[in-house]
Amino acid sequence: NQLKKYDCLPELIEEIPNQSSLIIGHAYGRATFRRYSNSVSPYVNNFIKKNKTKIKTLFFTGDVFNFPTSKKWQNIFDNYKKDIEILIIPGNHDVGHNNDNPRRNIFNNEVSKYQSIDFPYLIKRSGFNIILDDSTVGNSIFDSNNDFLNKFATTEKKLLVLRHHILIEEMQKNSGKTLIYFNKKVIKNKFKSFEDVSFISGNGGQRKKNDRVACLKHDKFTHILNGIGDVKNDNVLVLHNGNIYRYEINNF
Repeated sequence: NQLKKYDCLPELIEEIPNQSSLIIGHAYGRATFRRYSNSVSPYVNNFIKKNKTKIKTLFFTGDVFNFPTSKKWQNIFDNYKKDIEILIIPGNHDVGHNNDNPRRNIFNNEVSKYQSIDFPYLIKRSGFNIILDDSTVGNSIFDSNNDFLNKFATTEKKLLVLRHHILIEEMQKNSGKTLIYFNKKVIKNKFKSFEDVSFISGNGGQRKKNDRVACLKHDKFTHILNGIGDVKNDNVLVLHNGNIYRYEINNF
């Protein structure tokens, strides 16, 4: 019933379409359950295994592990890469809050074997122009000059930005800790050349009291927050043919 208070939520679907891209935030689950786990949440893992023939690309939007190691990063790619393209958007648990710490070094060494870590950068999947953004340090799209956006603003009018941390303080009640918020005017000015921009953040849902997915819309901007908390009705987000959906993994 809590979900009804958000009028900008993606449509709920009951089946994953073939050739979909999935977005999963806070994949290690609830910290009190899985503080020292060697893998993502078993509910996430089971869901991926059941649907791997339908998933083309899987985006993890941060906090994949609570305490990452080289072996854990190797395992997640070894487990899935044969069937699914894996792309990691880093969270603070994955890389810390700065560029000079062991977690960042491990992430750079291991994840760079499978994908670019030169954030932010643009890719195209499932009918979307998608920016992969590192919200943890000075590597974010909000830290870069406008040249990055200007080079494709004339041809691409819709954007999907994937990051870990939320952008606006109004969504804090459902999110983990965020160090920097952005004024809506700043967001509007940064993306003024685009007609429709959606931000998906993966730092939500980890506490039982949180909504499984939340959203807020202003002007031409939609902010969607989700994440795994090992709770019934945990949501993952689904991209297919230019549309965003949500799906309840219902592993309990």
